[in-house]
Amino acid sequence: MKTNFTKTKQQLRRVSFAVLFSLASLAGTSYISNAQAPQAIPYQGVARTGSGSILASTNISLRLSIHDVTSGGTVVFSETHSVTTSSLGLFSVNIGSGTAVTGTLAGVNWGSGAKYLQVEMDPAGGTSYVDMGTTQLNSVPYALYAATAGVPGVAGPTGATGATGATGAAGTNGADGATGATGPQGATGPQGATGAAGTNGINGTNGADGATGATGAQGAAGTNGTNGADGATGATGVQGVQGIQGVQGPQGDTGLTGATGATGATGPQGDTGAAGTNGTNGATGATGATGATGPQG
Repeated sequence: MKTNFTKTKQQLRRVSFAVLFSLASLAGTSYISNAQAPQAIPYQGVARTGSGSILASTNISLRLSIHDVTSGGTVVFSETHSVTTSSLGLFSVNIGSGTAVTGTLAGVNWGSGAKYLQVEMDPAGGTSYVDMGTTQLNSVPYALYAATAGVPGVAGPTGATGATGATGAAGTNGADGATGATGPQGATGPQGATGAAGTNGINGTNGADGATGATGAQGAAGTNGTNGADGATGATGVQGVQGIQGVQGPQGDTGLTGATGATGATGPQGDTGAAGTNGTNGATGATGATGATGPQG
C-alpha cells in the first residue's frame, strides 16, 4: 500500500510551502510469530514552496503526532525531526526515532480505535510549525500490533494435567527471508498557479520646507577718538665750544650695598583718560649755523 497527498498552507510569517507526503509500504513484510516488530514507521515526503518550487537541499523541521480515535483526539505520541532535503526536495524519516515530545511509539495501543497522523513543518528549520494536515493510518502500520498482541482473553477452565512428554530435539534456525523490493516513488503533484503580484503602494508627498529665521540686526560701530595736536618743535640751539679734557681722578672705594627697601603696595589703577585731540603740526624751524670747532685738549 502507498498513500500520497499534497497539502498547501500559506500562513505563518508569510512563509508559503507545500509538501507531498507518502507512507512507505509495509505490505509483504513477513514476521515469525515470536519476532519483535521494529518500533518505527518509514516516512517520506517532498517539500515545496507555495508556488510549487522544490525546497532543495534545505534544512527543515517536522513534528509528527498520532491522535487516538479521531483526527482531533488525544495525542498518544508526538516527536520532532530535523532533516535536510535532497536536491529533489525529498526527505525521509522513521516515525519513532525522532526527539520525543509526548509518549513513545511502543506505548501506542494499536488495537484500540483508529489512529490519525498529524504532520506539521517549519521550512526554516526552527520550531514555528505549520499544520500540514491529518490523515488516518490504515492497516499497514498496525503490524506494530504484533509487539503487543499477547493481551490475555477471558480465562478458560483449567484442563487436566497431562503427562510430561519427552523433550524434543532443538530445531535448526530457519534462514532469513530476502528483503522485499522498495516500492516505487509516488508521482509528483502538479505545480500550483502563481498568485498575482500585489500593487505597489503610492509614494507619500514630501513635507514643506520650514521658513528661514530672520537675520539679527548688526550692532552700531563705535566712534573713533579725535587725535591730539602735535606740540611745536623747539629751535635748535647753538653748538657750544668743546672744553679741555680734564685729568682722570683716582677710583673711589666701592660703597656698601644698601638694604633693599620694602615693596610698596600697588596702588589702584587709575581711570583711563579721554583721548586728546591731535594738534596741528607746527612749522619746521630753520636749521641753525654750525658752530666753530673748539681746540683739541
